[in-house]
Amino acid sequence: MGRTSRIGVLMVAVILTAGAALSGDTAPQPGLTGKDFTKFVEVMAETIAMPTGPWKAMGLPGFEVLLQGTWVEADSSTPWWQNTMPGTADEMGGLTSYALLGRVGLPWGIDLGGQVGNVAGETFWAAEIRKDLMNGEGIRPAIGIRGTYGTLGGPADVDIYTLDLGISKRFLLLEPFGSVGYRWAEGSASWGDPEAVRHSVGSSGAVIAAGVDLALPFLRFRLEARQGFETAVFFGVGLRL
Repeated sequence: MGRTSRIGVLMVAVILTAGAALSGDTAPQPGLTGKDFTKFVEVMAETIAMPTGPWKAMGLPGFEVLLQGTWVEADSSTPWWQNTMPGTADEMGGLTSYALLGRVGLPWGIDLGGQVGNVAGETFWAAEIRKDLMNGEGIRPAIGIRGTYGTLGGPADVDIYTLDLGISKRFLLLEPFGSVGYRWAEGSASWGDPEAVRHSVGSSGAVIAAGVDLALPFLRFRLEARQGFETAVFFGVGLRL
């Protein structure tokens, strides 16, 4: 195993254990209502959904690897939090998570991506496929579309599906980007008293995102804000070729 591979394995291990060390597991309580569980699903879906980033296709042999932190607006004093993640507290008025994100360029303007991370002691992963509609050469911006899927396991299962249309354009070291899209989230869990019953909920809605990518030799610093089910902010640092 090469040095780069060993670093990648170590980063994944750190991510998957950090959340468990800092937070308690999710655990739906008997008093949880369907409305509050829907709120939990929306917040978790916002957390596990992949950020967009710049829209210019990387092409062969392009790739990027980012270590990212995510903050999603949430309040641990609310009933939905207390009945799904008892014994935990929000950080700076939100739910935080950490993930390792990777993307690779393919021919025909196609990029594939994925991420793995940890939130509230539970592991999540996501995948995406994107296709450029305009390559961003010359004065033209880069325009692309993508589809994503994300899932969270544990006592409560959460899935999210997203379709996005985005645009970006690099100006020297900076590349601002933005997107609009639509997503669908589903969740299921068992709770109740005296006997637990399986409950399933769903939610959907529009999403908008905007951010900026700072390019240094081999390094990337990325900041992105998103408004979907909830307000979310992402910060990532890593490598891109």
